[in-house]
Amino acid sequence: MSSSTHTKQPKKNRTEIPRGVAARVQFLSDRTCCVCRTSNKPIQIHHLDENPSNHDEANLSVLCLDCHDKTMIKGGFGRKLDAEQIVLYREDWYKSVKNTRASDDDSRPEEESLHDLTYATTIAEIYREANDFESLARHYHVIGNAELRDKYIEQAITHGCDSETVIYLRSIQQRIDLIPKSVLLERASELEDPKLILRRARFHKQLNNSLESASDYIAGIAGHLVERRYFTAAFYLKELFESGAVERLFEQALQDAEDRKDLWWQVRALEELERYDDARELILCHENEILNSEDNLLFRELLARAKGDRAEWLEARKALARTGNR
Repeated sequence: MSSSTHTKQPKKNRTEIPRGVAARVQFLSDRTCCVCRTSNKPIQIHHLDENPSNHDEANLSVLCLDCHDKTMIKGGFGRKLDAEQIVLYREDWYKSVKNTRASDDDSRPEEESLHDLTYATTIAEIYREANDFESLARHYHVIGNAELRDKYIEQAITHGCDSETVIYLRSIQQRIDLIPKSVLLERASELEDPKLILRRARFHKQLNNSLESASDYIAGIAGHLVERRYFTAAFYLKELFESGAVERLFEQALQDAEDRKDLWWQVRALEELERYDDARELILCHENEILNSEDNLLFRELLARAKGDRAEWLEARKALARTGNR
């Protein structure tokens, strides 16, 4: 090609990779190319950003000479192997090497892993060709690559998103603090319609407003049950359960009981949260108070259980049974 076709790029300064960094990268990759994973091939450490002086570990990856050639531009065609694809191959290979070292019985066959990588890279390429940054962010979130997810979240928001999308993207990034107040107010206004109560439930869930979210979910689910829309009711009920709302409500109950200095409900909330050691410690800290209480059968049963005193626990249970308590 003529010299007018390409602008000559300034030569980048190449510096030696620190020995410790090079050794760690090669150890993590088992001195094997993370893409083809063929052992006993000559390897080199590739700089993802093509800056040979940037030796940050996240910028380095072990490739064989054949795979490294695929990162180069040839004959005017696009890259056959770009930095994002290499990151996916590298992270997956690191996990595989780690699992292999931990156990000779690797529960995940390499063929399955490579199949997943083929899916991940192929779908990502489709979205990139369409400049669909929002879908790229969602895609990388689903496959668990936070670095690339965050990259495309920023690009999606920079190119323009509606309020619902901005809130969703920032919520999966766990950076709701970056959502402008104007965006929150706009979305809240859009969700005032009672018909959108389940969307409003999601909105509150994304903002970690547990009480408001649970209230809207329950009201919306109840409405679908009345209308005999069982699949929709079940779908949102499952979403509510998986959101962690139950745990957060018990945490709120615990906080309320602490504010009231209500020992019984503090213990019950801790037990429902499966914080049994904390519940036991709380009971033992109030042993004297329990023993000096006039109406303390329930607490005596809890105290005996906390102390591992089976005889006392049995006496307390019998006393409770006589009073009609279970």
